[in-house]
Amino acid sequence: MNHESLISQVQKNCDRADSKYAHSFSLCSFLLHMRRYYRWNNQIAWTDPINSAEVIEWIMDKEDYWENLEEQDFADLKLQTTRDAFDIEYLNQELEKKGLVYGGGLAPSGRALFSLAELEEKRQIEDFELINSGKDLARALLQGEVV
Repeated sequence: MNHESLISQVQKNCDRADSKYAHSFSLCSFLLHMRRYYRWNNQIAWTDPINSAEVIEWIMDKEDYWENLEEQDFADLKLQTTRDAFDIEYLNQELEKKGLVYGGGLAPSGRALFSLAELEEKRQIEDFELINSGKDLARALLQGEVV
């Protein structure tokens, strides 16, 4: 399995989710989230300045891209076999061997969320499995937030 191919597949599902739900935010919230997403997407540190004109152009390009995805269904992920993007138990069993952790599910709002990150730690605490992820490799606009 190629990491880049998997990252691309998961990111495409993240983009599909964003295309379906980004319009639900107020303009102010949307712009704040997009500014933060721009930093992640371009690997810009929080302390580094960003060019507002470049951010605005990036947002317009992202919105154009989302328009082409809005009607698309979430795609299955292709590893050694093809699996449903919401089959997180199986996907994580396979990806743990590669040092990765996958997330796919629905937020309390019903919004689909997907992610792929480096696996930092996995341990059992009584009846709970604790998974600590590291660097995000693929993520959605509101990754890690309850929406």
